[in-house]
Amino acid sequence: MKLALRTMIVLSLIMVALAISWYPWREPDIDTGISQPATAPEPPAPAPLPSDRSDPRADRSRRPAPAMSAADRALAAQVVALVNAERTRSRCPAVRVDATLTAVAVGHSADMASLGYLSHNSPDGVDPWQRAHAAGYAKPTGENIAIGYPNAKAVMGGWTSSTGHRATIVDCKSRALGVGVARSADGTPYWTQLFGA
Repeated sequence: MKLALRTMIVLSLIMVALAISWYPWREPDIDTGISQPATAPEPPAPAPLPSDRSDPRADRSRRPAPAMSAADRALAAQVVALVNAERTRSRCPAVRVDATLTAVAVGHSADMASLGYLSHNSPDGVDPWQRAHAAGYAKPTGENIAIGYPNAKAVMGGWTSSTGHRATIVDCKSRALGVGVARSADGTPYWTQLFGA
């Protein structure tokens, strides 16, 4: 009896240790996808950022434009291919890669990765429409963001299994797409899809 009890205790401790070692400490996550109605008024340009160097927004505005690594550019291209496959199934036209939308998406992913947040709005309150307009893109239509997904197939699986995110992907009025991938200091990937008309 005592041997059976000791064996059960040891096995329980082993199972707890295994569960702890396998726990995904930074589980992949997605936000709520957003789309801009076709009739929405153009939002105002974001206010100029303060020039005070102690303000983190001022420091962020002075950074050079982020760039994706070759490996992350390949992941972004895979996302575009998967987006177009999903759009084909929904009888929507394929989207083309747009350099401006890509630069804005990369910038937002890099900002989220460096500051450790997951939100369409940056900490200084700038939203996707303002970012796109500030970069010179007149008609953004939707944005999806995510964190922690290791590859294109995984992040697209997360987005397409969510009604709101999938609706952004298969919005037939979207004709262009930019995909940005950036990594935090510990290598966690941050993903942004920014669609435009």
